[in-house]
This record gives sequence, structure tokens and C-alpha cells, in this order.
Amino acid sequence: MPIDVSISRINEYVRNYLIDQGSSTKGNIILFDMGSLREMFREIKKVSDQELLVVNNVTTAMALDIGLRIQRNEIFQSIAEASQKYSSTTDAQYYEGLSNRKNIIVSCMSGVGLSEELKKLIEETLSPSLEVIALDYKHLHALLKNNDRQFFSNTQLILTTTDVSGDMGMDIINIYNIFDKSVSLKLETILLQIGENQKSSNLLIERLLRFLSIEGIRGRLQILNPDVVIQESQDIVSHYENFYNVKFEPRLKLNLYMHLSLMIERMLVSTTVSENTFQEADLTPRKKDFISLSSGIFQHVEQKFNIKVQDYEIELLYQLLKDFIFIDK
Repeated sequence: MPIDVSISRINEYVRNYLIDQGSSTKGNIILFDMGSLREMFREIKKVSDQELLVVNNVTTAMALDIGLRIQRNEIFQSIAEASQKYSSTTDAQYYEGLSNRKNIIVSCMSGVGLSEELKKLIEETLSPSLEVIALDYKHLHALLKNNDRQFFSNTQLILTTTDVSGDMGMDIINIYNIFDKSVSLKLETILLQIGENQKSSNLLIERLLRFLSIEGIRGRLQILNPDVVIQESQDIVSHYENFYNVKFEPRLKLNLYMHLSLMIERMLVSTTVSENTFQEADLTPRKKDFISLSSGIFQHVEQKFNIKVQDYEIELLYQLLKDFIFIDK
């Protein structure tokens, strides 16, 4: 095909090829060296219920290896699994969605690092048959927006650190809400339904509660004095409460203390500087006022720790707080 061929054109060629095949065909292997892997797989799968393997960024050596495996009459699953071990620059997909195993998605607005810590905690507590997938918050948001329930067919639960809207017919729990008895009981019920035992379910909830407490924040900090940075975070939250004349509930405060404490430490060790991400034309009056207020609130922290709070961090904080500070009377 031409080097500038579009993904939609490739999909059209492939769909026509699949339609022309006879009923004796048991599966298809598609190798290509450019394009969007998930988009290719999703579009092709729409017109074929046969087994499908799509390999992206393929090399001659990989193509030859797959060909030899076919000649040896290896089963499809064996070929598909081998294709995922070729190279760090090669992508392969042979199932629809995030995983072909039962899984729990963990996503934290404070960064994928926190998600990875929660992932490790869950993996150490629950059975190994359940896969735990850590996702960046923006990535999760995009997946929920752009995919249907089939994409999440093996996802049993989504745990986040902020409320996420989505009518996918699956459970999405704000992890900080497990401080409420009804939510912790709901989480326990979900875990039991997906095959976990009572002991591991109770142990996970106990460990999550500790992880999300003030003591949990202390354990997450690697460089800064926990007493100092947590106090700074508490002062920042108090400034927002006083300005907007609101009183945040305890679990929201814990979320904010965790978010702000890790943010300060992360920015202290980070060498990456982001450009201004706010577009003046896109800012509502409320958001513009929030940005202006935040610049003043963070000035003390910026001077004390010699950091610059970036626009991306202000945006995340706005998403966390907007439903609690803008309460229409």
C-alpha cells in the first residue's frame, strides 16, 4: 500500500479481504508497520468473529518467525503469545479490550506513581488470577469516553481517587469513599462476587484505609519531612475552604492532603518544565478566578521549596475541587 495510506483505508482493505474468505478460515494474522494498534484491532474485529492477531511495527525477522510457527502448525494462542515478546518497540494484540484476564483498573489523579503503589498493594493482597492495571487518569478518562462496554468486558472494577462518571454497566468506586461503611461493604461484595475470599477482601479494605490515612501519606513521602509538607498541604486546603466559605468532608481532605503532599515532593525532584496549558479563550470566569487564587495560595510553598506549581497541577486541583466549591445557592 502507499506509505501515506490512512488507517481507515487499511481497515477497508482488510475488511474486504475478511469478507471474501471462506467459512473454513479459523483465524487471521495481520502484520503492519504503522498505525494505531487498538484502532486497527477494533475496526477489524467488527466484521470478524474469528481469532485475530494484529502486530504493529513488524520487522522481517518477526514476520519470518510467525510464518515458521504457522508452518509448524502451532496453535493460534501460542503464536499470539510469542508475538508479544519480540521487542519493546513492537505491539501485538490478540484480544479485545485492555486485557483477556479478569482485571481491576486503578487510576489516581495524583499520578501513575500512586496508581502503581496501589496496584502493588492490591496484588500483594488478592489472588494472582486477578490482573491489576494501573492507568493515568487522563488515559482512563479517554478510554471511558471512546470505548463501549465490550472494551471493558473483563474489567470487574475501577478504583479511582476522584469521582468518575460513566454508564458502562460496571462498578466505579472513588477509593476515598471506602471510609463510608456502605461503600466499604459494596467493595467487599464486589470482591466476593469476583472470586476473592472473605479474608483477603477484608484485608484489602483494611490496608487501603491505612494507605489513604495521614499515616499512609507519611509512608509515601521519600524526601520531604512529612510533618512539614502535610502541614503545608493542610494550610492550602484551609485557604480554599476560607475563600469559598465551604467545609470539606474528611475523605475529600485526605484526598487533597495526599494529592498536595505528593505534588510538592514530585515537583521538587522533577526536572521537567511544562509550558502554559491554559488557553485564555477557553477559561470560564470561575476557572479564571480559581487560577488567580491558586497562584496566590501556592506562592508561599513555591518560595519555601523553590518550586513552580505548573498549570497541569492547577488543572488537576480544579477538577478535584470544582464540584465542592461552586455550589449554586
